[in-house]
Parts: sequence; structure tokens; C-alpha cells
Amino acid sequence: MKKWFVLERFMFSREVSRRLAYKFDFFFSLFTISILQIIIPLYVLLLYGVSDGFPGWSVGQALLLVSYISLGESISAVFFQGIIWNTVDNVKKGTMDTWLLAPMHPLAYFINRSVDVEDTGKIVTSAAMTGYALFLLEATILEIAFLLLYLIVPIVFFTTLAILASATSILFIDSYRIYEFVNLTSFLSKYPLSIYPALVQTLFFTLVPLAAIGVVPILLLYQSASWILLASALVVFVLCALSILWWNNTLKNYGSAGG
Repeated sequence: MKKWFVLERFMFSREVSRRLAYKFDFFFSLFTISILQIIIPLYVLLLYGVSDGFPGWSVGQALLLVSYISLGESISAVFFQGIIWNTVDNVKKGTMDTWLLAPMHPLAYFINRSVDVEDTGKIVTSAAMTGYALFLLEATILEIAFLLLYLIVPIVFFTTLAILASATSILFIDSYRIYEFVNLTSFLSKYPLSIYPALVQTLFFTLVPLAAIGVVPILLLYQSASWILLASALVVFVLCALSILWWNNTLKNYGSAGG
């Protein structure tokens, strides 16, 4: 584990140095990504400015929902989600064999090689909007501490999706469009559950735990929900473990042919 963190820090530093060779392109990319990241939170503020918004949800709660999930997703995007593109690209070119020669577990090495420093702009914007939402909600120190600890859940969830997408690309080779599934999942998770039918709400608490990554902590802190809802967070970690097992299994079927 220590070796992985050391290599992750090295890869992040290397990527920053590489991108700074073209400073204008790097900083302009950061700026553009930051602006795009703020669109959904601004939409929430606009929605509550012209209507009552989502039933049972204050503007602060709705803003916290989209910003908090975006923050977890952004952290995952910087350090983990690049595995999708790297896997698809290397499998298609037939160059994945060279990565498998690394003296560490293939999945860990793929993640290390998938750092994307451009998405740090998303982290900054999402963190700022999350902070503003907490200001509107007059959050206490304990509430902020709980949300910081709980942030591991959305990070693990989006990393799980990335691992599943990576495994799929090993099986089907040319599957760049698989990332759209990750985007769709992110999109669906940023709405309060009250807009979905009862069956879908149940599904989002169990087999597809979208509620666990954002809705659950807000319900617990600001809507007096039962703490039993934390069980849905456990489903996220179970899915993560299963995704790693599946990734390892699909690697056994890798044919080294390219596409």
C-alpha cells in the first residue's frame, strides 16, 4: 500500500510537470473545466430562484447534493477514473502487455498511470460550491466533519464504476462509449429521490446505491432520517470489492490481440 501511495504521488507530480511545459493550455483547460463544473449548481440556484424547487428540499440541501457528489466524483476523476481511457487505449492498440510487466498488481499500476491533473479544476469548483451550500445550511463543525469522512463513499462509488468500465473494455476492446454510462449514473444521482417512483427509490438504496453517495448523508443530517440508511453505503464497498474481483477475472481472458 505504501508503495502505491508513493507511486501515485510521483505520477501526480510528473503529470503536473508535463502539463506545465505548455502553461497556457494547462491553465486554460483548468479554467474551462471549472466553468463547466459550476453549471449544475447554478441551475439549482436558478431553479429555486423562480420556483419552490424540489419538494421537501431547501435550496441549501439541493445545492449540497449536487456539489457534494461532484466533489467525490472529481477526486475520483483525478486519481482513478483515467483507468477507463488507459485500458481502452492500450487494449485496442495491443500494448497492454507492457503494462502487465510492472512489478506490482496490474490494477494498482493501471490506476497509478491514470492520474488526470486537469480535473483538479473540478475539485476546486465543487469544494467551493459545497462550502457555499454548507454556509446556507449553517452547518456545524460536527456536520462538516461527518461529510468529510463520508466523502469516501462517493469516491469509492465512482472508482467502482471506473473499474467496471475498465473490465468491460478488456472484454470488448473498442468501448470508448462506456464512459457515457458513468456520466449517466452521475447525472441520475444528483436529483433528490422524491422525483423518482417508489420502486426506483428502493433500487437506488439497494442494488444500485446511487442514494448512498449524496442523498443519504443529507437525509441523516438535515431531514431526521433513520441512521439505518447507512447500510446503503456498505453496498458501495461490496460492489467495489466485486468490481475488483471481476477486473482480475477479465484480465485472465485478455488475448493481447488489439482491436
